[in-house]
Amino acid sequence: MAMTLNALPTDDDERAWITASQRGDVAAFTRLVGHYQGRLRGYVAGFVRDRSIADDLCQDAFMRAFQRIGSYRFDAPFGAWLLAIARNRTLDHLRKVVRLRTSGLDRAWATLTAWQTAGDDDGEEPLVERERQLLALNDCLDGLPPQSARLLELHYVDQKKAVDIAREEERAPGAVRMSLLRVRSAVRKCMESRLAMGEP
Repeated sequence: MAMTLNALPTDDDERAWITASQRGDVAAFTRLVGHYQGRLRGYVAGFVRDRSIADDLCQDAFMRAFQRIGSYRFDAPFGAWLLAIARNRTLDHLRKVVRLRTSGLDRAWATLTAWQTAGDDDGEEPLVERERQLLALNDCLDGLPPQSARLLELHYVDQKKAVDIAREEERAPGAVRMSLLRVRSAVRKCMESRLAMGEP
């Protein structure tokens, strides 16, 4: 029986669309996109606050799904399969953002940007926790005052020693070292606070 207009698709409808998509039917895949795009947008928007970037990531996830749909074997819900692709694309984006901001910032922080590339996947709970840490770090770095962000950039990205920064800014080296210590401590406390409150 044909699906009526505005009716929710049945499991049989979805299976038919997936099967047709695996044969290269773009119209069938467009139906899948229409059915799942709200769910994917909501998921990605929970990680990325910029709507245009979230939309781009969703579009990228759907394109990646269409390219790989031949590998889908109906052994898991199709929605979960799509969300896994969207999550991977979103985390790729977040890791790039954090790398640009932390670029050598601290060995402990840098490991957060590389956790997935190491192939460490030891269960859903650690994966979710790492996602939370990555997002918390991203938000805390984004919330730094300009002067603090510039200090971190000079020291960790430009690889300048405290004494060189002090000379450039006409400050005492000890004062620069103390400022760096305070900024690092503030970022760590910010992360701990966000994670303790269940943010982001």
